[in-house]
Parts: sequence; structure tokens; C-alpha cells
Amino acid sequence: MIIPGMLSVTFRKLAPQEIVALTKQAGLQAIAWGSDVHVPAGNLELAAEVGKMTADAGLQVAAYASYYRLGSGEGEDFDQLAETAESLGTKVIRVWAGSCGSAEADEATWERVAEDARRVAAIAASRNMTVTLEYHQNTLTDTLESTLKLLQLVPEPSFTCDWQRLHEGEPELFRQELDALRDRLLNLHVYYYQDRVQQSLAAGDQAWATHFKQVNALGRTHYALIEFVAGGEQQRFLEDAATLLALAGEAEAASARL
Repeated sequence: MIIPGMLSVTFRKLAPQEIVALTKQAGLQAIAWGSDVHVPAGNLELAAEVGKMTADAGLQVAAYASYYRLGSGEGEDFDQLAETAESLGTKVIRVWAGSCGSAEADEATWERVAEDARRVAAIAASRNMTVTLEYHQNTLTDTLESTLKLLQLVPEPSFTCDWQRLHEGEPELFRQELDALRDRLLNLHVYYYQDRVQQSLAAGDQAWATHFKQVNALGRTHYALIEFVAGGEQQRFLEDAATLLALAGEAEAASARL
């Protein structure tokens, strides 16, 4: 099942109540709240307020999108993030796999990131929570191979991975990525680029229809979250949301026919 939603960082300049209203207007069902602007770590009162605001609007909190860098020893404190996530009303915390690309990482970097990843996965498991990796450039999850390596180093069920289209490769490459990550896949970050320029989601609807069909076949629930829109415009967001809703509906209908 694909649950359509958005990442609040798509509109960092909007207040939480504006994010909620826009998400509701778009007909989406969930929000992953970012820790950088909308729900800072440690502000439990604000987290609870935003969580209630989200629920009162009939929306789900898909995740707490933190900027915790595994193995860096800098920035946000994971225990504090876990407390904030609980106040927000989610069991999922997004983290980043270090602060350098896999091609630049030496063995010491890998060991440091993996050790911290095992630590936060244990903390998450003790709270019945899940940690999910950002699949992103300039981290140890910037390729499929490096992502699988980190997931193998941290085999705990509480340690998972999100997915997004990191490149403009051939459709078969994306199919291979989703297939390889299938057992540890959590959520999807949704957008479409062509020639390194973000396009409307409708321009990539056939590609995403294929991705959703493949993910839906896994038989689990996954949030598909819009991440940024062309021009940063709210109207573009509403248009992308309409496309996402149609794609999610088509994937669900296709699964029902099987």
C-alpha cells in the first residue's frame, strides 16, 4: 500500500499550520516533519503541538526527518531526537549515513558510521521505533552497493532505508535498486528530474507508476513523500500531489486485480 504525503522541508518558509493546511488541500494523507526548521529536536512541547495539529487534520506523521549524521559526533543528539519523535507521534526517525561520499570514505569512517548506526538502531529498538537511512549523495548511501554494505553491517530490523531517484539512469537500474533494497525498504521520496532540472511529477508519471507497482508488490505499507517541487511553488506542489494521488490509486487498483 502506498500512502501519499510530503516532506515538510519542501516548504521550509511555511509555518507548521500552513504545511498542514496545504497538505490537506492537496488531498495527501501524511507529513514527514523536518527537524531543521519545523520541529527542532528537544522542543517536546512544539513537537506535541505539531503532532496534534497533524492528527486533528486527519493526517498521519510519516516520519521525523532528522539531520543526524551517523558517526559524526556533531549536531543533533539521537536520544533527544527519539524523545521528540515520540512527542510528535511517530515511530520513524530519518538519519544520514555520515558526512562524506562512499568513494571518499576510508575503513575508519565505515567502522565509525556502522558502530554509531548499531547504537542508534538499538536505542530505536528499545523504544519500538525504526531508524531509516536517507538515500543521498555525499553520504555512505550514495550508491546501491554502499547502501547494501551499510545495511549488512547493521542487520537489525530497526535499521531500514528510504529510496529516491538519485540519478537519471535507465529504468532497469531503478528496478534493480528497489529489488535489492526490498527487505529493508521503508519510504519513498518522490520527485522527477530530467537533464538535472526538476520537472513536474507528471513528466515522470510512467516511471513512477513502474516504481509504485514494484513497491506495492512487496505487500507492505510505504509512504511516498513529495520532496521539493519545481520552482518551489505551491501551485506546482498541488499539481504534483494530484499526480501522486493518481499514481498511488493506480498502483493500489493494479494490486487488487492480481
